[in-house]
Amino acid sequence: MRLINAKTYDLEDFSLKAIPEYAILSHTWGDDEVTYHDMSSPDRSVRQGWYKVAQTCRIAQDHQLDYVWVDTCCIDKSSSAELTEAINSMFQWYRKAYKCIVMLSDLVPSIEDEVKRALPACRWWSRGWTLQELIAPRRLNFYNASGTHVGSRESLSEAINKCTNIPSRVLGSRSALMTMSVAARMSWAAARETTRVEDMAYCLLGILGVNMPLIYGEGDRAFRRLQEEVVRRESDLTIFACEPKHGLFADSARAFRNQENFERYPNSFLDFSVTNRGLRLSGQTPLRLCRINGNPRTPPWTLVLFLGHFGDLTTSSGICLRKVGPKLFRKDPEFSMVFFQGSEIGRRRLFYATDIYVIIDWDESKNLLSKSFRTRAIHVPETDIFSLQDAIPETLWDPSDRMLLKPQPYKWSRYQMVLAMRFTAAIPDTPELVVLCDAREYPPKAVLCVSQDQCRIEDLLFRGSRREDSMPWFDLELHAPSIRELSDTIKVDTDSKSYTISVSLRQQRLEPGSPLDVVLEVVEQPQ
Repeated sequence: MRLINAKTYDLEDFSLKAIPEYAILSHTWGDDEVTYHDMSSPDRSVRQGWYKVAQTCRIAQDHQLDYVWVDTCCIDKSSSAELTEAINSMFQWYRKAYKCIVMLSDLVPSIEDEVKRALPACRWWSRGWTLQELIAPRRLNFYNASGTHVGSRESLSEAINKCTNIPSRVLGSRSALMTMSVAARMSWAAARETTRVEDMAYCLLGILGVNMPLIYGEGDRAFRRLQEEVVRRESDLTIFACEPKHGLFADSARAFRNQENFERYPNSFLDFSVTNRGLRLSGQTPLRLCRINGNPRTPPWTLVLFLGHFGDLTTSSGICLRKVGPKLFRKDPEFSMVFFQGSEIGRRRLFYATDIYVIIDWDESKNLLSKSFRTRAIHVPETDIFSLQDAIPETLWDPSDRMLLKPQPYKWSRYQMVLAMRFTAAIPDTPELVVLCDAREYPPKAVLCVSQDQCRIEDLLFRGSRREDSMPWFDLELHAPSIRELSDTIKVDTDSKSYTISVSLRQQRLEPGSPLDVVLEVVEQPQ
């Protein structure tokens, strides 16, 4: 680590094991800063930035400190290796400093009340790099344009909170910082700016507790790499609490604005990872099929990935997912974030899946993939008489579009597993109905049974882990031989009437590849 001797202004190198106590400068850069190479020049004092270096050395000596660190001249920025090491180490350097000196070159007053009023207008609060310089140091003091001390981080805590929305307990405490959700930490940088696009990612390395190589010239890709690195290290789903419409990852910290109240789930020891197929979510992640009351834009059932608590333990927030293919989803473009009070969720039920994948970057080219799984799929229209209660396997079932997708995207795939649906009928005293679709050949065929007469079938198909992938027809016929006797028509007798109910799969629309609709029809029989 390279430090400036506060008495001689000479640069001195120190081993990381033998670093003396030092003061560290936090400031906003101007047009004529003193660089590393300027420090060996006799003309260094003519630079406008020399005033900050000299004042920092003076203040350090006033506190019996012999060394200071100033970012403009203690890093040889012509060396990419040194620059990478410095940026990855900077949070720790500010943390280990005996004292951080904040020079506010655009702050004039020195009276405390006037300082509190003028403080929010200072440029220092709008820069990306100064965020970690505010949070990391154990001791931090502010100085105005003339080098006069105007307050400490503690004495100005109320004004600082108004400027940043950062809780006071986080400032100077590494352990408290790491208890904050990723979304909250990202939100603190949402209104800040950096000169170079890549620096918006690099200035957050220490705050997020990650390290990564610096690649100037990659633009927004740096912020993407930052998020991928966080996913590798933290099981915190709030990293997806951002506002991009079509993808999972944000382009910058601006996408996390207003998320400072997000809290991760306390038991967030979850398994999720970035793969070449998308974001893999294990069966332990908080996925629920939800019916949201009072929102006409949502489909009947919406798959929600719950991310964490928002503000208090009674409010949860998450993102809605739309099905693309078997175990494959995308973020619903209609909703950036959804918030739930307990009373706002009509029903919730477990989503049975050992793992699913969420496409990270959605573009129009992937629409073809989504359409291919829906070509000649099986659709369940809404009717006034028959109400769908359940459909399996959940691997193929799209609750938003009420459709059983094809297991493979190409042509029609012969499928050995049982496709099953449960219905209730708006006919008094009529029992629950089960429709079984046999897709071992094309076109598939459907048969019908009454649930109460075939409880063995219901137990085999709709209970527990079978919901995810159903079961092969061979196994169902082995455990329930009566399945071979079913047909597409049944007769139902109630206390007062008799009905004939039939099922068929019809291609209702003329477009090539349009889905097959499950058509249930009922005819009242004469007594």
